[in-house]
Amino acid sequence: MNPIKPALGQLRFRSLMLMETLLECGSLHAAAQQLHLTQPALSSMLREIETAFGGKLFERSPKGMQPNTVGAALIERSRLILNELRNAEREALALREGRGELRLGVTPMMMLDMVPRALHRFGKHSPDTRVFIKEGNVPMLFKELAVGNVDMVLARFSPLYSDAAKLAHRPLFDDSPCVMAKPTHELIRKKRLRWDDVVHAKWALPPRETVTWQNFAQAFTVRGLVPPEAQYESSSFHSSVRLVHQTEALMVAPASVAADYERLGLVTRLPLKFPGVLPPISLIQRSEYANRPVVDEFIQALQAQLPGWAA
Repeated sequence: MNPIKPALGQLRFRSLMLMETLLECGSLHAAAQQLHLTQPALSSMLREIETAFGGKLFERSPKGMQPNTVGAALIERSRLILNELRNAEREALALREGRGELRLGVTPMMMLDMVPRALHRFGKHSPDTRVFIKEGNVPMLFKELAVGNVDMVLARFSPLYSDAAKLAHRPLFDDSPCVMAKPTHELIRKKRLRWDDVVHAKWALPPRETVTWQNFAQAFTVRGLVPPEAQYESSSFHSSVRLVHQTEALMVAPASVAADYERLGLVTRLPLKFPGVLPPISLIQRSEYANRPVVDEFIQALQAQLPGWAA
């Protein structure tokens, strides 16, 4: 084990807080007020940090103090350490009270069936564990995972996301996409429906940085067509379903999800085939993360929902 350099060993917990606070506040004066310390004390603390890491970490600009490349990397690590300490404090309190904690990051589609079933099974074995569920799109969930705000993410994995290199993923299952419309949409009656027929349709779509949008765009570009602009753009899958049900808009969704909403009578699938294959739904964690027992217990409950998933 490599020993910690003396300069690093002298850094304090507040040194990490200073890095995070400087990024949020943009000035030593504002950071001093938030941390309830004097500005000279923070200036001295910042010099200690910069000495420990061998150079300047922030640059002054019209927008205030901005981290340079080294500073940005250190802030990311600082946030991870701070979040782990906060989580450790909360977990220690929970364990003293005989409880555990599990923090899940999920896309909205995962909450329709698989995750609730896994949590039902998990709850039978860990009835005193509190489960915190954070829903969002994949880029947001990756960021939450990278700084330690969630234990794992259940979503489609793409190596194109900025934090992907720091994450380990294990494929769970494939789920092909489809196009959905309201049951009374005029396109449902059209015979031999083609992608050319929907290039001028109204669409309810997720943001462009999502895997779903990229797959949607590919369906048009491989046919020499320009992908349509979204009439409605929403990061909420449930909101998009309601929009499609009430308007003439179309949307893209995994086939398993579309089946659930078809049974509710909200939408109908259109006979359009997508090119290629979307990335599988995966279990995603930080590469260097050692699982707590409660996390392993949930993974086992999740695995039980997928008979074909090898242990």
